[in-house]
Amino acid sequence: MTAIKNWWRGFEEKHTGVAQFLMFFVFSNAVTVLQFVLMPALRLVLEHGPGQH
Repeated sequence: MTAIKNWWRGFEEKHTGVAQFLMFFVFSNAVTVLQFVLMPALRLVLEHGPGQH
């Protein structure tokens, strides 16, 4: 893991713009996957919540 962190720091210093884009890309895709997983669960909770039969 330390080797990966060291590599990333070196890459980030040499290619700042590309590193920022990659971090944005990874973060935005992670949010999309989280939404994809949570939305069906949230829909079930709201459809079968208290007071509904």
